[in-house]
Amino acid sequence: MAESLQKHVCPCCRSSNITLDTGSGMLICNSCGVRWPLAEEQIRAGGTPFLSSAGTTPTTLIEGEKTEITRFRMFTTPEVLTEISNLRTEVNALKATVSEIKTELKGAKRDLTEEIRVVEVKEMTIEEARPLVEEFLRKYLKENKQVYPSDVADELGLKYELVKEIFDILEKEERLKRRGG
Repeated sequence: MAESLQKHVCPCCRSSNITLDTGSGMLICNSCGVRWPLAEEQIRAGGTPFLSSAGTTPTTLIEGEKTEITRFRMFTTPEVLTEISNLRTEVNALKATVSEIKTELKGAKRDLTEEIRVVEVKEMTIEEARPLVEEFLRKYLKENKQVYPSDVADELGLKYELVKEIFDILEKEERLKRRGG
């Protein structure tokens, strides 16, 4: 004979569609088919049954009692428990890796923001900018073998296109020589 138990919850699927088989003393979930034993005093207490962490003795969670159910080990094998333990270890290792990656990204972001430099671009004509570029080149090429228009533009705060045009003029006048290109 089976009777319906509205106040009980399946430890597997959390369904409240539970039936008590009074002949065997087993609770049966009508949703997923899981069966577990229930002692007579638990039925009278009207609590919600769940298996203890050891997986052997059913326990009752009585309404109003603050209890946290962390895991169920019901109807399982040692192999499954070993696999769960292995997965938990892997998850913890992945969490540590994610934490390390976050730290590295924060460092990289900080490095990038330190390297970014805002250059205010001055509006000039070729005639106004040429003497500045020539003076910069004289000083720069005393210590360096080559120079790029982008470096000059950044240092002097000029538009790249303007500096490139001045470089082209200096090349035509043979005052500046292009390397390898």
